[in-house]
Amino acid sequence: MFWIDSLPWVRKLYIALNVVQTQRLLFFFMRFSFFQHALCCLNATFLFEAMFFGNMAGPSTFVRFVKRIMRTTAPLRRLAAALILTTMVPFSVRVSRADAENATANTAAVDIRLPTADKRPAVGQKDFPQNTLGLAPSDQKLSDVDYHSLRDDDAWLISTRHLDCLAGKGESTLDLDVSRFSTSGEWIPAGVDTLLSSEPRLTVVYVHGNRVSDDEAISRAWQAFGVLQRDPAAPPMRLIIWSWPSDRIHGQVRDVRYKAARTNTEGHYLGWFLAQIDPETSVNLIGFSYGARVVTGAMHVLSGGRLACAAPDIVAGDRRPIQVVLVAAALHNHWLSSGGFHEGFWQFADRLLLLFNSCDPVLKRYRFIEKRGRPVALGYRGSWGLSDDLEARIEERDVCCSVGKTHSESVFFSSAEVIDGIQQHLLTRDAPE
Repeated sequence: MFWIDSLPWVRKLYIALNVVQTQRLLFFFMRFSFFQHALCCLNATFLFEAMFFGNMAGPSTFVRFVKRIMRTTAPLRRLAAALILTTMVPFSVRVSRADAENATANTAAVDIRLPTADKRPAVGQKDFPQNTLGLAPSDQKLSDVDYHSLRDDDAWLISTRHLDCLAGKGESTLDLDVSRFSTSGEWIPAGVDTLLSSEPRLTVVYVHGNRVSDDEAISRAWQAFGVLQRDPAAPPMRLIIWSWPSDRIHGQVRDVRYKAARTNTEGHYLGWFLAQIDPETSVNLIGFSYGARVVTGAMHVLSGGRLACAAPDIVAGDRRPIQVVLVAAALHNHWLSSGGFHEGFWQFADRLLLLFNSCDPVLKRYRFIEKRGRPVALGYRGSWGLSDDLEARIEERDVCCSVGKTHSESVFFSSAEVIDGIQQHLLTRDAPE
């Protein structure tokens, strides 16, 4: 690399560029086809020789043309040098494309993914213990996983990924895809009737956020349930994973708005399911990001309200109050107030724990969810417009200091402040009879 020393501007560029950031920038631009073609051309050995060393015998007309451009056009010359530098970085310090994409995803506007075929593990696949906390195998500890095998909890998976919008259908029943986690570590297909007729116990429903596949929904739910299972005083629970179609689709803004509309449908589905549960059963709901939007919509539907999709009325009758925890909620901060879109939330809600993050870089861009207006996320600034009696029923915590600038479920449910808040709210306020 003697040419770095011979060209001062190249040497300064090489020193100034951080290797990791350069690699991430390269992977970002590699999404564009024209950049891929340019990189292929610039990486060709004969082009290096022609442009920088000049010792290639009989260069072609194309090479002479490019060589002339590179001599006379400073921006192109600098771009070529930057590309070459990134390709000459030792392999041991290169960042993988997956890591770069994960880093880029942290700056996206609200978590995002495309409805695809059902990717749930086949019956008999034992991936529960290794995905309990959503960590890489090398990061896991024996004390951090497999809480379920040490407790008498009943785990279920309900998927709506195969269902479309119910607008105009007037259906009174839903074809939910239900599976039960067996003691042998397998997901066994079951039915809604089997779930509803199971032994009465404290029921906890977890609804994941956006950009989550079916497999990821399971691992993220186990991490959330692990927060409750860590408490030695926690009673036996019925754990329900609500898996909805939130896979990534192309275009961040398009994805955010598409999934926002889908949460209305999911609110009807979850509201219908809650209405089927025995009214005397203690029910706790946990929602993260768009999952929180589904939870509040379901509570609104349960009270007789309606969302965007036309759906049959749900008559819930009298039932035990429901405890709710909303984490990094991706819904308008005024929707729970009187006259708000989800104003019916409070009819069956006992108390609400709202964990918001004023440092959240994703919810900071929540305003892009609508073409007009600049809505503020409930999970970014907290509630707004609530009456005094409703404010007395909500506990709000800004977890910015303990979570930091992130919108990651794993980080939230690993925070001591979040764990303590959820345990106190769900396990000490309401003990099952």
